[in-house]
Amino acid sequence: MGKVWIALAAFLGGILLGLAQWYDSHDPFDARKFIGSVIRSFFGGLLFAVTSSENVSWQDILSAVLAGGGVNTTINVVAQAITGNGSFPIPKPSENTPPENTPISPAASP
Repeated sequence: MGKVWIALAAFLGGILLGLAQWYDSHDPFDARKFIGSVIRSFFGGLLFAVTSSENVSWQDILSAVLAGGGVNTTINVVAQAITGNGSFPIPKPSENTPPENTPISPAASP
């Protein structure tokens, strides 16, 4: 049961960091970026739970919260360095692609 608490604490830490980053940016809420934070936090929680022991103290919970935020940030920075858009695992839509419901006008004939 201790590993479950560790996983939940790391997951919560990543989500709290994602919310804090959104609040600090002063941008409108972007669900795509927040869902990316949730997914990264989930993997951080799993990673930290696998490496923890079964005996849990308050120090373990606190370090799991901090580790969840750290894993979230680390994965995002590495993904930004590799892909260039920093929105792993949900890619940013291409600016050259028209929206799905936009009709494409026929080519002008001479």
